[in-house]
Amino acid sequence: MNKTELKHQVKDLYNELNKCIDHSPSIVEFVLNIAKISNTIERSLNNKANAREIKKRKLINEYIKIFNKFDIHEALEIDIKEARKKIKNFDFTTKEKNIILNRFCGNAEIFLKEYSGEVSN
Repeated sequence: MNKTELKHQVKDLYNELNKCIDHSPSIVEFVLNIAKISNTIERSLNNKANAREIKKRKLINEYIKIFNKFDIHEALEIDIKEARKKIKNFDFTTKEKNIILNRFCGNAEIFLKEYSGEVSN
């Protein structure tokens, strides 16, 4: 199968799984469990789930505060001086907060554990 056909198949699968969520959630869970055989896919899905949890708990501001000027510079693709100023004044738009969260969602699990007190320093 070529890449174009694979992309079409994945899109079709996505649409079918969304339809199955209401009447056959076990099928969707089964497909997700099969997909999670790949460590890369499992890690990506877990990272995104943790990022959603941060949003749900309204902890995005606390999460952003753990990053330094170089992280902010990298995520937002801005000058380091501007990143330093944004951190100092905590002057982030909602869009910028979402960009930072999505860019560094790999740290979200550790942050949630520490914030919940599950991990002690």
